[in-house]
Amino acid sequence: MRVSELANELGKTSKEVLDIIKQKDSSAALFAASSVSKDQENMVRNAVSQKKEGKTEPAKKKLTAVFRPQNAQQQMDALQAALNDSRAKADAAALQQAELTAQIEQLTAELSRIAEGSDSFLTQQNQLAQALSAKRLEQVTRRKDAELAYSQIAALEQRAKDSAARRTALEESLAALAARSEACRTEIAAIRKAKGFGIVEENKLKRVPTGFPADSEYAEMLKLKDFYIAKKITEEFLLSDDLLERTLAEFRRTQPFIAILNRAIRYAHEEMQ
Repeated sequence: MRVSELANELGKTSKEVLDIIKQKDSSAALFAASSVSKDQENMVRNAVSQKKEGKTEPAKKKLTAVFRPQNAQQQMDALQAALNDSRAKADAAALQQAELTAQIEQLTAELSRIAEGSDSFLTQQNQLAQALSAKRLEQVTRRKDAELAYSQIAALEQRAKDSAARRTALEESLAALAARSEACRTEIAAIRKAKGFGIVEENKLKRVPTGFPADSEYAEMLKLKDFYIAKKITEEFLLSDDLLERTLAEFRRTQPFIAILNRAIRYAHEEMQ
């Protein structure tokens, strides 16, 4: 086993593995690409195991927020219903304010009429003044209720816009995933067209790279560090009189696969510029 492979398996860097070996065996001269003996491998595993036993932390659960289009639509419908309700309350508050204004004007007119000659002017004036103050206080309260309703309407409208934006972003992500899936299908078709050739899977990751679903139908391809195809040839093929023509014919079968790889390299080069 190589130092780099052992480091990947233990979740360590190659330098950390080399430091552990040198602490136990100062005469060892290794590099990241060097192979370790069975004794050195066991020595590193024991050292890492002892460190883990000395310090153990509880595993943290990873929470993943899932946003689905149907949930977004339900949320938008709920926000729209709340928005309509707040608008109705605002209209009702405005109507009540108009009614209160009319009542205030009526009480003011009655107060003026009483002041012209009624014997109980002072008593009625006090009563009307108190009623007028109560109506004005109620009017202020209604005005505040209307302002609150309008602010709620603005907040609900903003939430509705945010939900629409999130839904648009999700739809774009789904479209990108669909395009990526179609690209994978095209690559597989090109590989199958190269009849007799197969993908070399000697150098690959143990897990699917971060950002891709572990249960993807292309998981094994996503693990590959190198992406090339090969074909075994027989002695009869090598000794045939038409070796050149047969060799060219075999390479022509790989042309669609090579075209896909070249297109991917060009795209990566353009993105880096």
